[in-house]
Amino acid sequence: MDLITRRRFIRGAAALGLLARGPHATASEPAPTFEGCFLRVAPERNFLELYNWSVTSGDQEADDVCRTAAGDLRRVLRVAPDYWFFDDRGTANAFATPLRRKGSVSAVGTVALGTRLVYTVSRRNELNRGWRVRLTAIVAHEWAHIAQFARQYRTSTVKSLELHADYMAGWFLGRATPKDRAEAVRNEAMYRFYFLGDTETAHPDHHGTHIERASAITKGFEAAAKVDDVDAAFAAERF
Repeated sequence: MDLITRRRFIRGAAALGLLARGPHATASEPAPTFEGCFLRVAPERNFLELYNWSVTSGDQEADDVCRTAAGDLRRVLRVAPDYWFFDDRGTANAFATPLRRKGSVSAVGTVALGTRLVYTVSRRNELNRGWRVRLTAIVAHEWAHIAQFARQYRTSTVKSLELHADYMAGWFLGRATPKDRAEAVRNEAMYRFYFLGDTETAHPDHHGTHIERASAITKGFEAAAKVDDVDAAFAAERF
């Protein structure tokens, strides 16, 4: 997805960067087409082979948060994509794709996290004390798209797919969060996803209003107390 269609990030949610296009292509290569957080139409070549990938964002503490999230997500959502960091060149991006790099052992695709995104989300300051939850929620949202690929989940709109991914990210957070921290983590996730909403309801890239996105992740979080099976959770809500 081209970020030019996502002015809402500039208006107040750029730091989260959940919905993004892929990494920068070289000038001679066709750009991949993204719909929501995932690849819709692949170029003739596997665009993943065009870029340099890294096992680190350059921030060890943030890497540890991502690594823990990835391990928990593999166990809870029962899908195991590759995940890498890439140079998003200041655009704060992340995406999921069913494509895999050459030599990959994953059967379901790739989650890619931009190093600028990680840097922005994980800033250490008084106003960003919940950065670990924010970063975990980003990874969970992208991982939820991988679960959609694996289950061949289809909906008629980008909005429906994105709200479902929000819901599953919330469900994962609810399953992974100790009870004594549940309220704080739920509120942090709800607040952050509220600011990812947009009011461009007529745009094909519309991902849900502020209230719809906050509601989707909150609903998923609360469902985790009642639904402990990922397949049941996955089928429990459609948007």
